Amino acid sequence: MKNQLLVLSLAAGVFCLSGCRNDAIEEAVSFSLGEPTRTEFTFQAGLGSAALQASGSLSVTVESSAPDWCRAAVYDNSTVVYNVDTNRSMESRSATITVSAEGFPSESFNITQGPLIGLIVTPTDLEFSDEVTDIEVEVIAACDYEVKWEVNEEDNFSVEKSSDGSMLTFHSRLPGVYARQGAVRLVPELAEGEVLDGDGEVLINLDCPRMGTYKLLLGEWHIDKISSDVIKSITLEEKVYGESYNMYLNGLENSDQIPLEAVFEAASPAYPLGRVLLRTSQELGVVDSHYYSLHYNGLINNVGVYIFSGDNNNIAWAAEPVLDDATQSVSLSFYDSGLGAGYVATTFCLWRCVSSYYNFNTSGSEAIVWIEGDGNMQISKSYPDTDPDAGEDGTGETDN
Repeated sequence: MKNQLLVLSLAAGVFCLSGCRNDAIEEAVSFSLGEPTRTEFTFQAGLGSAALQASGSLSVTVESSAPDWCRAAVYDNSTVVYNVDTNRSMESRSATITVSAEGFPSESFNITQGPLIGLIVTPTDLEFSDEVTDIEVEVIAACDYEVKWEVNEEDNFSVEKSSDGSMLTFHSRLPGVYARQGAVRLVPELAEGEVLDGDGEVLINLDCPRMGTYKLLLGEWHIDKISSDVIKSITLEEKVYGESYNMYLNGLENSDQIPLEAVFEAASPAYPLGRVLLRTSQELGVVDSHYYSLHYNGLINNVGVYIFSGDNNNIAWAAEPVLDDATQSVSLSFYDSGLGAGYVATTFCLWRCVSSYYNFNTSGSEAIVWIEGDGNMQISKSYPDTDPDAGEDGTGETDN
């Protein structure tokens, strides 16, 4: 009798343990999907989500029937999120989002999105430059629209609308010495009953910064300070656009045949407008058996007077452009560049030598320009003419 009672007790215990274990397993793999926050969208892009209950280590997956415009994902096994792109077509569309978990029936819900109403415009912020004077803007339109200028002083900008209205081509005059801004508004002609957030109008902003410093510096310069009676003016002429100039010392004999090279250093945080460098060791050319060259004399680590006529291209005079909008002028004052690592250029020396470059001691060789001391070559010029009647290059010159 006691043995029978023992067997029955063990059996009951096993049954109870088995029942508890099955309840725990059932609880560990529970799965349910809550109501989605949003299932209907206008043509505009949007987001939605649905709460997810999936306890334990249950793996949950989600699939969209239209992943090209309606993408879905499971986040932290607790939320289904979905992202709907802008509908750029004139037709409504729908997608089904299906959530699955192993061992459970799949659950799904539908997403619908309305057709395009009004306009989609890209880009809406346009920036012009010396190199970019025409910009195309794509317009996806569910209706006709009107182009209205809001800001366009002196007709600096113009626009051309394609025959089907799908493209606007904006044109800007070349940058001048002052920045220019414009704004144009696209006004859709909505059908009766169509409603948009706001009024559906699209504003396009146009910006044309002032001309680049390189271009601004081209032309003839007035001498403000120089220790030379020979040089009457200085001309900067394009050599390699954006990189270098030919610098002519007007008044100097044969100046048109022996231009200096002035390097343009692009804008940087240290030099917001860039700067102009005249490097040492420039062999300018041979005219009538005379060899013309530029070099500097100066200090090495604050000692001595040395002739810098070697290959150290970091030894140079440099000038930062200074713009004065009040007087509409720009100026350059040349100083040691600070690039010589202890080598300091203090004296500008332009020599005409016999037989070879830098042959200073031969009879007939002479220094024809000698400018001593930082800041002793200062030049200035007026801003170029950029009135509406000026040349399209913004310099006041028209093409022949």
